[in-house]
Amino acid sequence: MLIFYFFRRLFIIFTMFFVGLLWVLGFGDLLIRLTVLPSLASIPKIILLMLPLVSSLAIPLAACLAVCIFLGKLHEENVIVMLSFIPSIRKQLFRAVLLFALVLAIPYSYIVFEWAPKNYFKGKQFILTLAKDKLSQLEPGVFHNLMSKGIIYFKNKEYSEGAHKDICYKQILLMYRSGKAKYIATAQEGFLKGDSLLLKNGTLETCSNQKNYIATFETTEINIDEVLHNDFLSNIEDREAKFLTWKQLINHEYKKKSVVAELHSRIGQVLWLILLPLLSFFGVFALGRLGSNNLLLCVALSSFNFLSFYIGVALSKAASSDLVLMQIVLYGVPLGLFLVWLLFFKKRRVL
Repeated sequence: MLIFYFFRRLFIIFTMFFVGLLWVLGFGDLLIRLTVLPSLASIPKIILLMLPLVSSLAIPLAACLAVCIFLGKLHEENVIVMLSFIPSIRKQLFRAVLLFALVLAIPYSYIVFEWAPKNYFKGKQFILTLAKDKLSQLEPGVFHNLMSKGIIYFKNKEYSEGAHKDICYKQILLMYRSGKAKYIATAQEGFLKGDSLLLKNGTLETCSNQKNYIATFETTEINIDEVLHNDFLSNIEDREAKFLTWKQLINHEYKKKSVVAELHSRIGQVLWLILLPLLSFFGVFALGRLGSNNLLLCVALSSFNFLSFYIGVALSKAASSDLVLMQIVLYGVPLGLFLVWLLFFKKRRVL
C-alpha cells in the first residue's frame, strides 16, 4: 500500500537524522561533564547513561526534520502538485505521517517515563562518585568549583602515615548552597571520611531568609552529597521529580505539586511528539509553494516546531504552581495549533 511506502521513506530519513543528532547532542553533553571526569576510561559509561536523555531531545527534532525533508523532496519532484489534484493519495500521505508519529510515540513514551529518569539518576550517581574521587585530587592554593554547587579552598594538604593515607586539608574555606540557605565554613583542618568532610576548629555561617547566623565548632561534619548536588537524593519519597519513573510518579505517597507537574509535563512531551510531525506536514503544505529554498525552509520550519515544543514544556514547568494554567499551556497550545491547521486545510479541501 502507498501509506507504507510513504512511512518507510519517512522512517529511513528519520533514522539518519536521529543518529546524527545523537552524535551532536551527545558530544555537547559530554563536553559539559569533562570537568568532573578523572580519566578517559569513564567516557563510555557516561555516554551510555546519558543516551536516553539525549534521545528524548533528538527524537522530536529528527521527526520534524524527517517530515519536512521528505515533503521537501516531493515538492522538488513536483509530486506535491500532483497530490493537490488527487485527494486519495494526499490522504494516504497524511495517514502515513500520522502513523509515523504514533509509532514513534511508543518508544518515546518508554524513554520519557522509564529509561531516561532511571539512567539520569544512575548518571548523576556516577558523576557524583567521580566528583568525590576528584575531591581528593584537588590542588592546594586554588579556588575549586564543586559542580557549580559550591567553592572550596585550602592552603595545603598532607597525607597521614599508615595503610589508608588519609588526606588532611589545612586552612579550609568552603562555600555552598543547600535549598534556600547558603553556608560559609572555615576550619583549621579537615579530613575526608567516606561521604563526609570532617572539619575541626572553625566557624560556620548560615545565610537564610535575609538573616545570618554564625557558630563556632571544635568538630563538625558536612555531607559531601549535599555540597556537590543538593537536589540529588537517594530516598524515593524525597527524590526530585525528574528522577521518578511512571510507576513512582503515579504511586507517589505525598503527591507534591512538583510530582503532579512532572507527570503532566511528560504526558505533554509525548503529545507534542505526536503533533510535531503533523504540524510539520501542515507547514510544508502551507509554505512549500512560496518558491523558497526547500532545505532552508525545512530547517527553519523544523527549528520553529521544535522550539515551540521545548518552550511549551519549559513554560508549563514554570507555571507548575498553578496546575490549571500549566495544563492550558501544555495541552491547549499544541492541540489549538493542530486544530487551527486542520480546519484551515479542511476548508481549503486539502485533506
